[in-house]
Amino acid sequence: MRIRRTTTKLVLSILLPLAATAAMASPASAAQNKTTKNADGTYTIEYSPEEAEKLFARENGTPLDAQPLAGSNACGSGYTHSGGAQRITDSGGVPILTAYSWYKDIPNNGFYEDPTCGLLYSEGNYSGKSMYLSATLCDNYVDTPCATDAGYFASYAGPVRQAKGYCGKYYFFMKKTKTSSDLARGSFTVGACN
Repeated sequence: MRIRRTTTKLVLSILLPLAATAAMASPASAAQNKTTKNADGTYTIEYSPEEAEKLFARENGTPLDAQPLAGSNACGSGYTHSGGAQRITDSGGVPILTAYSWYKDIPNNGFYEDPTCGLLYSEGNYSGKSMYLSATLCDNYVDTPCATDAGYFASYAGPVRQAKGYCGKYYFFMKKTKTSSDLARGSFTVGACN
């Protein structure tokens, strides 16, 4: 009996400080988002699907599935699950653009078969200005062509869709004009895939 109490106290004395340290860590400082400094001085922030949903809800006031079928929810009904997001910011942390991916969970369907949708938003100083945006969504099959929406947009490009796009790739960029150099460029895999 005495050994058991001592062991319990020892275990608790180790676990309680660890739990307190974990509780103090903010979501942004946890391993959920990855920030990378790019060669051009911009930063890329990769959001996990869970964190992408929180980001979208925070910036739009409600989750995607509660948005009207326009603007913020241009993907349409059913695309209520996040496949992740990526944001490019300037050196001061001001967003330049954010690429969101969403998928439609089809019951009795494997994840690889779920439809996906991509939206690319111009942000910060570029929001509301006509910028050349390009959003390209590819599925995870080699024989399916990628879907692209490119042109001059004041708020967002897309939606781009793939019928079986989970674990596919999402490529995007923004320029001032079609022939100018990139203001921002990125890519990521849609969904929590290896």
